Amino acid sequence: MNQTQFYHFSNGRKLSYSLSGEGELLVLLHGYLESSAIFDDLLPELSRHFQILTVDFPGHGHSELPPEGYTFIDFAKELHSLLEEIGHTGQLTLAGHSMGGYNALAFAGLFPERVKRLALLHASADKASESHMNLRRREMGLIEKGRLELIIRNSLHNNFAPLNLNRFPELHDRLREMASQVSPKAAVRAIRAIMGRPSYLEFLNTASFPVLIIAGEEDKILAAAKQWNEAHHIRNATFIGLENCGHVGFIEEKSLFLEKFLNFSVEKPENSSIDGQNR
Repeated sequence: MNQTQFYHFSNGRKLSYSLSGEGELLVLLHGYLESSAIFDDLLPELSRHFQILTVDFPGHGHSELPPEGYTFIDFAKELHSLLEEIGHTGQLTLAGHSMGGYNALAFAGLFPERVKRLALLHASADKASESHMNLRRREMGLIEKGRLELIIRNSLHNNFAPLNLNRFPELHDRLREMASQVSPKAAVRAIRAIMGRPSYLEFLNTASFPVLIIAGEEDKILAAAKQWNEAHHIRNATFIGLENCGHVGFIEEKSLFLEKFLNFSVEKPENSSIDGQNR
């Protein structure tokens, strides 16, 4: 298992991260009410191809609570500082799940020259819709009334496609443990950052790097149709819909996810022939 390390800011706040493997750098960013541990089952295979950096978003995992008004732009700047700290100044592959995708977009928007490839895993490149904003406002209201446990319970249920609800009992326990590390204050600050994110669709349409968009065909949190539509507005995007998957396709169909992701992200030898069909 890769060892947790801490990056210390001048104000004393700590950001938790882990490094494993060797080779080209892959940065994995987790979602809301998760931690970097969400990627643990992927690391043995991915670390055969990459050096992997995972980072706990502030207030999640082992990273300390962010200040009031903290945004994904703030995180992107902190990630850039962390990369300098570990001596990485070249290009990298970014992959973000859900909220982690919003963080990846913020980094790509600020530092496009650093991005070689971008993968959005069950993450929209658009700003939050009004209906989504209303859902998040209700969620914040419940949290402020002491109902975070209800939010966690609903989130665990909604993460999976119906057929997969009972397939991963150990993972349910791990996801609950990750979510329980997030305080009500940290959850509310993350939600505010989610609500305040801008659209990156126009930026991605002119970006020089390729974009992989992975959706779950049975995702109840972010509809696959919305991601498909976004992909068709991004010049250099590839869309992959995972059947029988909800919001965590990299868990629900791990082998298929790894096949598709590595096909996108690993350099191919010349004269190799790899099928690039999306579905």
